[in-house]
Amino acid sequence: MAKIDRIFVSTSWEIASPLVRVKALDRLPSDHNPLVLDSRNNMSFGKKCFRFKKWWLEKESFHDLVKKVWNSL
Repeated sequence: MAKIDRIFVSTSWEIASPLVRVKALDRLPSDHNPLVLDSRNNMSFGKKCFRFKKWWLEKESFHDLVKKVWNSL
């Protein structure tokens, strides 16, 4: 029996894509399992929302940092 249900990648590609998943689909009606390779490179979560953390106010450098960034605009 031949083994045709394989995915080949290079070591450099595997290192560059650590979130890759391979899933074998149902074999019906074929005699082999189709493989789906999800590289997760096309995932889009949209623009991230800014979230203010209350504990930032407790940091000594917070107010100075806000002033510095505000004045640079």
